[in-house]
Amino acid sequence: MPVVRLNETELFYAEVGEGLPCLMMHGGLGFDHTYLHPWLDPLGDVMRLVYYDHRGNGRSGRPPWETLTFQQLCADADALREHLGLRRSPSWAIPSAAPSR
Repeated sequence: MPVVRLNETELFYAEVGEGLPCLMMHGGLGFDHTYLHPWLDPLGDVMRLVYYDHRGNGRSGRPPWETLTFQQLCADADALREHLGLRRSPSWAIPSAAPSR
């Protein structure tokens, strides 16, 4: 599986399918993208799904904790999209936090 070095860390990603690309993001810290496969891989029949693990998660690199910010995660997604040539593509993300009560 591919790993690319971007923004001073390594990002692990996996692709499923062909067609319109869609960047697939797992929710929260402490997870990886693999739990999404059973439910979302069928979309690979009509789309190119690009799953990846956020920095510090799954099979991606372990950069310093202070780099685990929302802004940096967004910058990583943009850098991966650019690296893969996904200029204008939809993204699919699981929320990272539950609402407070």
